[in-house]
Amino acid sequence: MSDPAGTLRRRVGRLASEAKANGGPCSACQAAQEAAQRGEPDRTERCPVCRTLRPWARAAARESLIEFTSLVKPKYRPAAVHVALAAALERVERGEVPKLVVTFPPRHGKSTLVSETSPPWLLGRNPDRRVMMTSYTARLARGFGRRARNITQSTEYQAIFPGVTVADDSSAADEWNIEGRDGGYLAAGVGGSITGQGADVLLIDDPIRNRRDADSLVYRDAAWDWYSDVASTRLEGLGAVILCNTRWHQDDLAGRLLEAEPGEWEELRVPAIAEAGDPLGREVGEALWPARFPLSRLEKIRSSSVDFDALYQGMPTSRGGATFRREWFDGLRFDADDRGHVNRCAGRWISVDTAMKESVTSDYTSAVVVELMPDYRLAVRETYRERLAFPDLPSTIEAMARRHNRDLKLRGVLIEDKGSGISALQTLRASAPGWLAGLLIPFEPGGSKEYRAAQAAVWTRNGCVLLPAPSEGVPWLADFEAELFGFPSVAHDDQVDSLVQVLLYLENFLSEGFRARAAAYEARDVVPISASKQVIDRLASVRAG
Repeated sequence: MSDPAGTLRRRVGRLASEAKANGGPCSACQAAQEAAQRGEPDRTERCPVCRTLRPWARAAARESLIEFTSLVKPKYRPAAVHVALAAALERVERGEVPKLVVTFPPRHGKSTLVSETSPPWLLGRNPDRRVMMTSYTARLARGFGRRARNITQSTEYQAIFPGVTVADDSSAADEWNIEGRDGGYLAAGVGGSITGQGADVLLIDDPIRNRRDADSLVYRDAAWDWYSDVASTRLEGLGAVILCNTRWHQDDLAGRLLEAEPGEWEELRVPAIAEAGDPLGREVGEALWPARFPLSRLEKIRSSSVDFDALYQGMPTSRGGATFRREWFDGLRFDADDRGHVNRCAGRWISVDTAMKESVTSDYTSAVVVELMPDYRLAVRETYRERLAFPDLPSTIEAMARRHNRDLKLRGVLIEDKGSGISALQTLRASAPGWLAGLLIPFEPGGSKEYRAAQAAVWTRNGCVLLPAPSEGVPWLADFEAELFGFPSVAHDDQVDSLVQVLLYLENFLSEGFRARAAAYEARDVVPISASKQVIDRLASVRAG
């Protein structure tokens, strides 16, 4: 019985063996070269006979990390997120981004690019580079080093970067050098000894292993001290840092670096389920890697994991946060893009929490804009959070007030009457236009921050406060929710302070509305109460005790 497939395999093998023995291209490669000279290039990556990489494929792999990865790992199938990650790593290689933080969900392919294929690619483009790879254990880092070394020793790599080879006398999995050049690779665990070693590129892949480590302040401090006192000091003059991680805690290494060095890091955060302002241009609610993690699987994980927001969305909140709970809001979301919802607003307030001291620019100034709806619920329309020098504070508040009073529904601008808020009130009263000066309301908080938040939480628990549904129109929502639902154990709580301030100021509205809705429910009255200007003026004249 004939075997056409077997005959073909034997013929291909014979042709490839003959080409190898002759030291030149096989007949198929020769034909492809002649076709290219005629202006008819063959766009296949490999010769179908001898499997040699085509010249165009080798050239593309030298320039593109994603092309390189696809050639040295033939089974690799990148998704859009991997193309975006590779592009970010390429910007680091070109010297455009000296510090990069990458936040990925678990098992979404970040380590393949960052820890396995980028080191050989970086060394191929510059064999004099020193690449230092670190992870939460030396064993894991050594495994990455072994795979990176094996790629560098492969036939495909030599075709892409001819002459870049691993030195015979230095080829251990955790430390190997490039033959005849100054470059090489070193792997170590976070906290391990790397003194005496220099690095042009420092890779940190998942410095935190698990929830236990993440919740340990001792471990977080140790990781921070290791980075600050050891790892970062190993960088050469123009060295780059790439921190690739799954977020576990607001105070993890990525959180501390983004907080301590604002503006110095480029951050690529790609949530498993798309949010507003997605870096890949996905629609809200779309899965990141649907071929591996379809939305149905992600939703199942979300329903059974208290860490979903941290691990899969890259937005960690404190596990101790219990003052404000997500479930109190999820059934009352409104559409931020619905102009009818805005038009139904009966009144609007801006609540400002200023930085504590005029001379400190590292503190945040925040503001929350709320709108009173016809049923006496408050809708959070917008939040603002920025580090401001004091001279910019009054003008920022005035610009915000103008923007939110185009329909003449702004009823008040609350400013905490302490710290820099006192000076801001004085400056605005002296320089602001009359319409704004008349809307300024100094607010004097009483009791501790936690006590005030507990008072305000009564209204959120009883459905009196609305948050918008996630959409492109509310890019501030994710950060605001992370702070709100993590309070009080969050690094910053200025936005929560702004919200609490306005809820306490307007609790007469909230109380009246809650009682009216409760009475209507008891009477099964489906006609909602309406907040008229007269009622607003009456209630606004009565301050809560």
